[in-house]
Amino acid sequence: MGQACKSYLEKLLKLQKRALRFIYFSDHNERAIPLFVDAHILPLKFGYYESMATLMFDVQNRTAPSNIQDLFQDISNVHSYNTCSSASNNFYTKPSRLSIQANSFSRTGVKVWNAIPQALRNLSKNAFKRKLKQMLFSI
Repeated sequence: MGQACKSYLEKLLKLQKRALRFIYFSDHNERAIPLFVDAHILPLKFGYYESMATLMFDVQNRTAPSNIQDLFQDISNVHSYNTCSSASNNFYTKPSRLSIQANSFSRTGVKVWNAIPQALRNLSKNAFKRKLKQMLFSI
């Protein structure tokens, strides 16, 4: 998921796991998932997802900076008829021809936000962050 290439993200995740094993005096071949849960630390991929979802929460509530706010468009502004997506306050996913566009924040942020359950979107920011973190730890 992040904006870096996959090989760099994998190296960073390995370092993150290694550091947790070092902190908990664990064997080098012990599974890292229980260590992440015990330390209340999200793996790199989930941390990025959490940051993106929090920023998208700000975009939805119009509290994000204007240059970020301008990247996104409500689906209800794209067409006038009522759909399930417009009733759910989803964002419009712009078409992408290039993979660099498809992996940009303006496209992945929409995908992340549209995948978040409606019940989470209507919470206050602190409650949203807390519930999102609980949801990510339960995956």
